[in-house]
Amino acid sequence: MCGCTLSPGKGLPWPECAKGEIPLLLKRVQTPGGPTPQASIPSFGANIVDAYPTPTFHDPTAEGMWLFADVVAKHRTRYNIVVKIEYHADAHVSGLREGRVLSDPNPLQNPLPLSTRPNVDVLYMDVFQQRRVESMPVAALRPTSKMKEKGLHLIVKGERAGTLVIHLKSDGPMARVHAVCSHKSTAFHMEKSKMCIVERLETEEPV
Repeated sequence: MCGCTLSPGKGLPWPECAKGEIPLLLKRVQTPGGPTPQASIPSFGANIVDAYPTPTFHDPTAEGMWLFADVVAKHRTRYNIVVKIEYHADAHVSGLREGRVLSDPNPLQNPLPLSTRPNVDVLYMDVFQQRRVESMPVAALRPTSKMKEKGLHLIVKGERAGTLVIHLKSDGPMARVHAVCSHKSTAFHMEKSKMCIVERLETEEPV
């Protein structure tokens, strides 16, 4: 029976003959396992497929993909680009060596299909000071932030990407440069991290 307590003079709100049904009603409410109403969830699987199509090209903004930007790639037909090898299977090379991204008469450019590996040929010196050429993923390469005084550099990132410049002076993380064929009076400051030393094809001395 119900364990409820009523105030003096108060009666139950149902007839005396219905009191025997109270335990059954409580049992129905308290017994688990009964059917639970299910929320109606619309099926939108097809819409998800349409909203997120399978990519067919490498992300042009991914690490190292600046090497395939058209404004940079066009210079690879004439120049080697000096980079830092940030990651490599050889611990004596990884993060410790510089290399040249070798020139290519027909360099790859964005958009790059996923079926094409985003690699470039890199010339570097191994721990035994032997010249090696290896195909490396561009994600393992970085600008060196190293400047060559009065030397030729290529801006590889930012609004001025693709501009060949001459180094004038370094100032901490910045460098004062001017565009090739422009007067020094047009010089401007640029982050070193956005530039790479470039070398003409006939320049082959070790980095």
